[in-house]
Order: sequence, then C-alpha cells, then structure tokens
Amino acid sequence: MSETEAKRWDERARSGLLRNDPLLRQVLVDLRQAWTNPIEGIPAGQLRQLAEIGITTSSNWRDGGRLVINEAKLREAIAERPDEVMALFTQAPAEEGNREQMGIGRRIYQVVSDSINRLRDRAGSPGITTGDQSVLGRQLRDIDDQIARWEDRLARIEERYWRQFTAMEKAINDMNQQTMFLLTHFFNMQG
Repeated sequence: MSETEAKRWDERARSGLLRNDPLLRQVLVDLRQAWTNPIEGIPAGQLRQLAEIGITTSSNWRDGGRLVINEAKLREAIAERPDEVMALFTQAPAEEGNREQMGIGRRIYQVVSDSINRLRDRAGSPGITTGDQSVLGRQLRDIDDQIARWEDRLARIEERYWRQFTAMEKAINDMNQQTMFLLTHFFNMQG
C-alpha cells in the first residue's frame, strides 16, 4: 500500500467509514454486556459484578463506556476474596454456552470468538480465494460473472461492427471502381 493510499484509508477511518457498521456495533454491545451484566449461578453473597470489586464504567457519556478502576477497592477484593475474584473472571457455565453463567473473562473470549466468526462469514478468511463462501466472496463471484458476460457481449458487438465496417469498405471500394469505370467511358465518348 502506497503512502497516499494509507493516508486515504486513515482519512476514511477518521470520517466514520465503519461507525455505523452493524457488526461492529453488535460487538460493542456484546462486550459492554459481558462487562456489566451480573454472573448467574454464583452463590448469594459472593462477587457477581465488576462494580463490586471497583471496576465500573465512566459516568461521562462522552467516554464511550470506558472502564474506571477504583484501585483501593480492587486491591481489597483481591486480598480478602481472591477465590471469588478469580471466579468472577473464570467461572465455567453449568450449561454449555450459557453466557449469563460465564465468568467475565470467558464471556469476553466468547464475544470475541463469535465476532471473529461473524466477520469471517461476512468477509471470508484471508488468503482464501477459491471456495470462498462468505457473503462478500459470493458477491464478488457474482460481479465477476457479470463482468465476464458483459465482456463476451462487448466482444460479439465489436465483431459485428468489424464485419459491418468491412462490408461497408468493400461496398465503397466497389462504388469507387464503378465510378472510375463510368468516368473513363464518359471521357472516352466525348473525346
């Protein structure tokens, strides 16, 4: 990628090219839920949310959900309830795939994995050119097929025009010969 192209991509990124992308918007929603929703299946009285250990989101809406850490509260929770803090992040669900019962670390891993799979379904995998079954891959194949059909059609039209042009040149040449023949006879009759 040239420097000019890189600058153009940077400008597009800054202008919000991906701002309204539904896939990215869903990833953000899923990540926020993974951080903020309480964990189900943890016994009463134990840690169930990040807020209980001093990790909250900023109250300023302009921060876009930035995490704020109360270091003293976090250190206290780690020192006094290390097993509960660990469970808060690593708890496995009782039912496979039940995100509400997953620890926060597992939730985030699940969200990222699901997002990568959705992106792969949409855009395809890097380096795969044959057998690409992604939405974009299928659209590219359809466009390639349309281009090939148009190229064939244009080639047939060009061939038809060349035949017509050749026939027209032959007709003009024949008319020029007839004109020369008639002019020659006309001048011979006068002379």
